[in-house]
Amino acid sequence: MQRKRGKGVSPLIGGVLYFAVVMAAIIIIMNLIIPWIENTKDQIAINYAQKNIAELDSIITTVASEGETSSRTASLDVKRGAYYLNDEKDTIYFQINVSESTMSPRFRTNTGNVFFGSQLNSKATEYDSYFLLENQYLQVNITKAGNSTTYSAINTSEIINSIYYKEKEIYLYGDNITIIPNNYAPEGNGTGYVYLEEEGEFLPKAVAIAKMTNADSGSSYDLYFDLQSDSDFLLIYLKNYSTS
Repeated sequence: MQRKRGKGVSPLIGGVLYFAVVMAAIIIIMNLIIPWIENTKDQIAINYAQKNIAELDSIITTVASEGETSSRTASLDVKRGAYYLNDEKDTIYFQINVSESTMSPRFRTNTGNVFFGSQLNSKATEYDSYFLLENQYLQVNITKAGNSTTYSAINTSEIINSIYYKEKEIYLYGDNITIIPNNYAPEGNGTGYVYLEEEGEFLPKAVAIAKMTNADSGSSYDLYFDLQSDSDFLLIYLKNYSTS
């Protein structure tokens, strides 16, 4: 397929448009990573990037709807940061380092195919018998059990199958992990189900939740397994505890 390239159009954008036509759908992400830079310049760069990303999304949607022979030219006004094309994940993303005073850490909003947020480095995936929570440091394998209509027997100390430390290439297996809810061992056995708070990539945090009930004590609670972007540890905490 021939691609028209206007004056000043980078090879990247030509490739982006071609890729969008072939794949028909593409996700565009703005990813903001944190530490130091001047706030005013950061904000200007972010505003330009939002404008560029919105225009790219519109162009890609139009070209994809017109068929394989359609093409467009586009130019980017890049003040700071960088744009990347990831053909394996069908994504275009903009990335810039900013200070915490410019942008709140670990948040994401989305409109259609366009995601906007900071520290979008976590991923949550569902497999046949387990969930996988992942960021750049850890992979956490979580037991998949039950569903909202059919509860399964669950021991909270058996929910984590393994934690893999990428840098050291070592596993911590579930046999070495004990989780005692509310500091009372019997609360760790009950019925319920485990699910992902949100499945997908480019998440500020990857979270699995065990919704538990204990018939003996009459208690119920939600047990959270929270792997946040840019964190080399897993948060485990209890919420919504109640007794009948």
